[in-house]
Amino acid sequence: MMGTWTVNADVRLDVGDYGMETYVVLNVMCDPLKSVNGCEGCSEINNEICLRDDVGSTRCGSMVTDISDWSDALLYVYFGVRLHAGYPFNKDELYSTGGWVGPYSMIFAQNETATKNNGTLLDSYVLRYVQTPAIPYLRMDPDNTLMTYNDFDAYFGAGAVEYTTHLQNQLNGPNATDPFEKYAGNCDNGSVQPYLPILYFDFLKDPKNGVEKLNVRLDYRVLVFPASTDTIYSLMPKLQSKGFPFSGPYCYDDDPNRGWTVDVSYDSMEPSLASLVHSCVEGLPCTPPGSDACSTCIEIEIKAPGKATTVHVGSLGLYFFWIACCIPAITYLVVQNLRLSTNIKKDLRTKIDSSECSTSLLDNNLNEKIIKIGPLESDQATTSCHDGTISRTSQTVTSK
Repeated sequence: MMGTWTVNADVRLDVGDYGMETYVVLNVMCDPLKSVNGCEGCSEINNEICLRDDVGSTRCGSMVTDISDWSDALLYVYFGVRLHAGYPFNKDELYSTGGWVGPYSMIFAQNETATKNNGTLLDSYVLRYVQTPAIPYLRMDPDNTLMTYNDFDAYFGAGAVEYTTHLQNQLNGPNATDPFEKYAGNCDNGSVQPYLPILYFDFLKDPKNGVEKLNVRLDYRVLVFPASTDTIYSLMPKLQSKGFPFSGPYCYDDDPNRGWTVDVSYDSMEPSLASLVHSCVEGLPCTPPGSDACSTCIEIEIKAPGKATTVHVGSLGLYFFWIACCIPAITYLVVQNLRLSTNIKKDLRTKIDSSECSTSLLDNNLNEKIIKIGPLESDQATTSCHDGTISRTSQTVTSK
């Protein structure tokens, strides 16, 4: 399902010099933000999407109203139509997006209902558009001749995405109706609103030989709205009557005869004026520039792990290596010695405090030796402890 899909039609009348060439090129690529999100009971075919909050909890949200941070694929679109009318009009008109439009974020929604009680339909998927933070930044190519900048939002921009998400689960249902019908020939509902291309993929099993086949359907009608002053405005009804795949007229900008659609819908199981190939077509757009660039920049080569590197050191290197090893060892021994000294002092203090003499007595016995410089005098005090009483004698020695 990934890659480039090209729908091309070249229609020429056998009477008169009239012709139309139209193409729609769709490029589907994986979204780098693709996630394996899955919520039990969340039906993507019914416009529901699994969302994850900041703490990792999941809930089932809406493709219409909720902003998703993931999708399965990105879609780029390139459209062009060339109209030729011979005598007496002698007119050529080219309408084109002028470049790739996108990316649109999409999810492959599995249609499990379609496969039930169906012996030939093995699996079925449809591309569903989702709202993502990048959608408001869709931009029109400067060479676009389909519309003006003011029309882009509703045609291919964020407005078109929002409208398509509202509509997409109703297009292929059992009670599906033509969404353009309410705009036909009147302006009671305002201007006709186009929707974005819808792709369907059905995997079928041939009942005769059991070979699996892929049926691809494209639902897309490109809106064109020539100005009333253009020759093509009055030419559209004549081209439609001669067999060109046009539908309309539809209301656009308060004019019930201005809007027309170029019908490029395709079903590989039905005969059609168009052809669809899963490839590029010579002379037509092939892939978006970003796809071409990234197809080469993301190639990754897997190699075997490298071998360990041996560093050769000389005598000087061994000397510094010895120093580097000794410094931590010496530091460790110094720290351990300080810790041992501190512990010994604590043990000695504890033993003295538990003896019959008080701490104050210990201080006197250890510290009350005063040495004076000048005539040298030494005031020596001795203390003793007998039966819990303290006796003190002093002796002054004067040295001249």
